[in-house]
Amino acid sequence: MLMDIFKLGLKDIWRNKWIFLCFVGFILTVSLVLAAIGATLVRLYRQPTDSLEVKRYYETVPISYSFEEMDRIEEQLNQLFQEGGYGSFNINGSDLVGEKFDVFSTIFVGELEKYGDNRILWCMPSQMFSQVHAVRSEDIRIVNRENIDLDIVKRINWNKLPEEGDVFFELTSHEFRDIASFSPDVSQWCELVESSYFSKEDRKTGLDTKMEEIFQQGPIRLYKQSLDFKCKDEMYFMRHYMYVYGILSVLSMLVCFFLFLKYLYSKLCEEYRIHLICGATMRSILGRNCIFILAMGLGSLLIMNYLNRFQWNEMAQWGLAITLLWMVALGIATMAMLGSKSIGTKIKGDM
Repeated sequence: MLMDIFKLGLKDIWRNKWIFLCFVGFILTVSLVLAAIGATLVRLYRQPTDSLEVKRYYETVPISYSFEEMDRIEEQLNQLFQEGGYGSFNINGSDLVGEKFDVFSTIFVGELEKYGDNRILWCMPSQMFSQVHAVRSEDIRIVNRENIDLDIVKRINWNKLPEEGDVFFELTSHEFRDIASFSPDVSQWCELVESSYFSKEDRKTGLDTKMEEIFQQGPIRLYKQSLDFKCKDEMYFMRHYMYVYGILSVLSMLVCFFLFLKYLYSKLCEEYRIHLICGATMRSILGRNCIFILAMGLGSLLIMNYLNRFQWNEMAQWGLAITLLWMVALGIATMAMLGSKSIGTKIKGDM
């Protein structure tokens, strides 16, 4: 009997395949929109309040083929980052330092240690670290991640954290005591400046202004973009108007949902009436209909997870919750319609 119900459910899907596909597309679209709204709002309100300060992003733009003044700029930047500020740049096998150790590394500048005053930290994969350790073991001091301000590391590392297996360490010798000792090229100086971040204390002493003044003359210009997350950017819009958008979206989707449902069951009710006349019970009809509903929900969920690369994240969680909600709503609406007088039959089936 269960197999017969399953076959009849698949038969309903095949006979109404275009309506079925439209309903799957509708549920998928609704779920994606609501999941995006929900995930965005949750992420916004998980963000700490102190992160909503004014953030400055820098962009370096060459304006000349002559880099005669770069020596002055590099010297002043080197002095400035000894006084304060944070930043990062990469070295690789083509650099002077990279050739010496044959490694790729990210250099973090600033007092990132919670209990230390070192301003230069190396970070590299463990395999490459073993090469450096074999040569300079006596000069290496490994720094635990727990002792590092990872929020600032993420901010000056293009909004991403180093891999879990990467090693932070300091070279205690004076060979690499400041940025200039790495002999960075122009692109690395620009990378450092564009990733730079100044704390409130640094801004009070005017370090950010000093860096901007360094680039007022020379072959490179520094452009600053300020984003006030309290009142001027897209996050203000999301915090204040996303609810309205979400409510209007849900209302419009509910209207479409009932129109879809009414058209769908105007066709299916004829099938169900014939099934009842042939001796089927209402339990069989509901089971047959559940196959139809489950196929729609699972099809939508499968496509959504494929688009999400089958990752279990906030988007996937919201998508699963909303899809289950749609399936429950469809089930309740189905029971209401099948139990109403609109079926138009007086044949009584066992529940």
